[in-house]
Amino acid sequence: LLDQNNEEGKRRSRALSIYLGKQFEKENSVRFKQVDLQNDILSLFIDVPIYTGADSEFSKESYNRQNRIINTLIKKLPEKELPDSASFEEPEREYYSFEFDGKARIGAATFFLNNMIQEEVPFVVLEGGPGQGKSTLTQYVCQVHRAKLLNKRNFLEKINKTHNQQSARVPFRIDLRDLAVWLEGRNPFLIEKHSSKAIIDKRSVENFLAHHISFETGGIDFSVNDFFSMIAKSHLLVIFDGLDEVPDFERRNLVVAEIQNSISRMKVETLSLQSIVTSRPAALSNAPGLPKDSFPVFVLDAVTPDLAKEYARNWAGA
Repeated sequence: LLDQNNEEGKRRSRALSIYLGKQFEKENSVRFKQVDLQNDILSLFIDVPIYTGADSEFSKESYNRQNRIINTLIKKLPEKELPDSASFEEPEREYYSFEFDGKARIGAATFFLNNMIQEEVPFVVLEGGPGQGKSTLTQYVCQVHRAKLLNKRNFLEKINKTHNQQSARVPFRIDLRDLAVWLEGRNPFLIEKHSSKAIIDKRSVENFLAHHISFETGGIDFSVNDFFSMIAKSHLLVIFDGLDEVPDFERRNLVVAEIQNSISRMKVETLSLQSIVTSRPAALSNAPGLPKDSFPVFVLDAVTPDLAKEYARNWAGA
């Protein structure tokens, strides 16, 4: 990932390796607060289908282009062999394309981990209802990339072949509630999140990530300059999770503007950039959001009967 021929390069490489390892450990389980349960992410994950979102603000040309991209990807993938509906035997963990209700579907993780999709649709808003799995999906996608970079063979052997065959990206997953706090001049990583200690300058996504790397690695120096040195030699994935959890319009406007500005800066410097913004569908038509021609909307679809049975099997096992 980085030039280790000098001390600066070794420091950056060490910080990034520790950071990715720490994030892998933290995000390798799914937590269900309602029932006080947490379990290994692979034991419960199912690849919920995705489809192209469309509304009156969305141009027909963009909508047709997205459907062509999805259909092209579906044609390139082998069909998933669905288990017998009457069988409760453990199915093979393969999330490819499949037919349901006369419509071709593709799993969201398969979609976002695909090299062609990363190139053709690099910036996306992912919408889904509460509890539908937006955060778990992005958590899984990041874990796949981390496992490749950290050579976590035990994890990689358990995921499907299609996900394992795609290129790796350096993943960052940002909780937009924390980013909103940061952009207002407060440090979300302090124990007292409402501390009066202000961040006087550099209220950017890049400085947020650089600070998070330093925080999670126990204080290794990692600056914005280090961040840009790192991404200059990397393919990057940045996930902004939970736009709907920034309900105040003024704060959300600030967050949306900084997401766009940071993407404009990072895509110039990195080898390639993929970015996903997750949100519930906007309850109000005038709620601040990303422009849909540059951030097309994709939506998590309903869980099919076969996926529901697979999820039930996973839950029973857990």
